[in-house]
Amino acid sequence: MPEKGSYTPDAGGIELDTDRRVARVRRHIDGVELAAFLALATWATDGAATRIFKDGFEVPESALQCPGATPMVQDENGLGGVLFTADGVIDPPGDSDYFSVPLMAGEWIQVLGSRDPPESLAEPVVSVFPGDGTVLLARDASIPHLLYRATQTSNHCLRVEDLSTFQGLPPEGGSDYGYALSVLPIDFELYDEFNVDTEPNDLPGGAQTGLSAVGFPPDEFAWISGVFGSDGDVDVFALHVGADVLEMDVEFTPSGTTGHGGTVDIQNLEVLSGDGSSILAMLDATKGTARGIRLPVQQDTTYLVRVGSPTLPLGDNPFYSIAWRTRGTQNQQESDDAGNGAAAGAEVATPIISPFQTSHFIGGTLSGASDTDWWSFQAEAGSSINVFCSSWRVGSGVRDATVALFDDPGTAALQQEVEVETVDLAWADGGTLPPVPATTTGTHYLRLSASTFSSSVTSRHYVCGFHVVPP
Repeated sequence: MPEKGSYTPDAGGIELDTDRRVARVRRHIDGVELAAFLALATWATDGAATRIFKDGFEVPESALQCPGATPMVQDENGLGGVLFTADGVIDPPGDSDYFSVPLMAGEWIQVLGSRDPPESLAEPVVSVFPGDGTVLLARDASIPHLLYRATQTSNHCLRVEDLSTFQGLPPEGGSDYGYALSVLPIDFELYDEFNVDTEPNDLPGGAQTGLSAVGFPPDEFAWISGVFGSDGDVDVFALHVGADVLEMDVEFTPSGTTGHGGTVDIQNLEVLSGDGSSILAMLDATKGTARGIRLPVQQDTTYLVRVGSPTLPLGDNPFYSIAWRTRGTQNQQESDDAGNGAAAGAEVATPIISPFQTSHFIGGTLSGASDTDWWSFQAEAGSSINVFCSSWRVGSGVRDATVALFDDPGTAALQQEVEVETVDLAWADGGTLPPVPATTTGTHYLRLSASTFSSSVTSRHYVCGFHVVPP
């Protein structure tokens, strides 16, 4: 067997595409944008006979072209693993292409769609169907890859369309809308970035160890996939963060036919202390659109990640995948938790200046029975201020994180909002509140406060990104 490693497509093959123009509410919570993608499919019907998909969308009978799909080419990657590839052009505008790939029951695959060549204008969205195309199994336009577990041994069908068509917008396409498609059957013994649940691992004392990751420490990444075997099944994994790691992310893929195809949501995703005695962070994946935990960590420390299933029914494909990531960087952190409790001691947020906006990325802890943190920044009259903050929504135990914006701390807030469990706090077009117009030039203030906390989740951190967009 070839040596285990990280699969990276050849230069002439698939390139991971991270510049997705998906409709979204942005959550700028660190130097790298984290986005909550909100793309929703809109299907047009032509009055012809239609077939109702499991997710409720109607598709013209004439659009079901999977029985005539083009077989993907079987190849071998640099590690000796099987790889299926295809390419095409979305031309004319609104075009959809169909490809077939043989899968085995229980087989895990990673589906990648990307621009090809890199300067292509295409934004490929890939959907997975059985061979006859009658049932939508999985489709996720929010990220440029999709993880799926097959339930039957047969040819499956993949449809490639442009993001514009997927969103029901005026269709885009043409000779410069080339794309590449690959399907990687996942060999968990071959690829370092992929790990699979191995029972028994239901209790902290029996947590699964020995998971592998890729990257260059302190920045590492790993996928962990599993199947819920029964009502209330729990899987626990031990993960070690090395020296120089400041932050850990644990993100989950969306379920359902408009996600990665799992038939059940994770109930609770938790990060525990290494001995399992305390819950440091927790998300209920069934609540709203939160996609993962972000947690400040202690260096060179082992943590446990616990994944819990909801109650029955589990459906016919109750799988899950989570992504684990460590970072050697994090947002600017508060430096004086006592002094920043009043506007006079506000922490000065470091500006990151670009041609389009001035951005600030901050973080801290809301401690004690109650806590208030003030931050200051500069804004010009006529500017627009966008604010994105998360605490509960990234797994902390804070239950009433309150964000307020001031141009004069001695007067009422220009805008204020309390974070809730189910919606990202976003002051932006299409967000929970609109952007705030700056009417004065000079120092402005962002205040975060809280006084209600979970009795079981111990962390109390928050992350924010706020941006001053010039007139």
